[in-house]
Amino acid sequence: MNDEKKGTILLLEDESGFRALLKEILDGADYHVIDFGVAEAAMTALDESDVDLILLDHYLPGITGLDFLGQLRKKGNETPAIVMTISDELPTVVNAIRVQAVDYLQKPFGAVEDLLPAIEKCLNNAH
Repeated sequence: MNDEKKGTILLLEDESGFRALLKEILDGADYHVIDFGVAEAAMTALDESDVDLILLDHYLPGITGLDFLGQLRKKGNETPAIVMTISDELPTVVNAIRVQAVDYLQKPFGAVEDLLPAIEKCLNNAH
């Protein structure tokens, strides 16, 4: 973990405007953020970097966030993950649990009341 920051978060969100907004919020909350718009680049970064949390969108180009997490888990990567999605369908929630996502945030969500507490809870439970 970076000594000057609360933790390192890998952010995977394909919508560039929303990704930039999330990065700004997380930077302002003293997290070090590594952000990506495509799963392949994020997967490579996870192979090469140590992160404390993965924050990812469920709907990504070419792969779902849950499939991405499933691939990570098969590789032995147990980094805690929070899935963001517009979906409230039960199968999506169940699949998030199956790939060991620690939280599930339905868009739209509030940064202060939803996102930051979920991240803090996740990081506190991981340590």
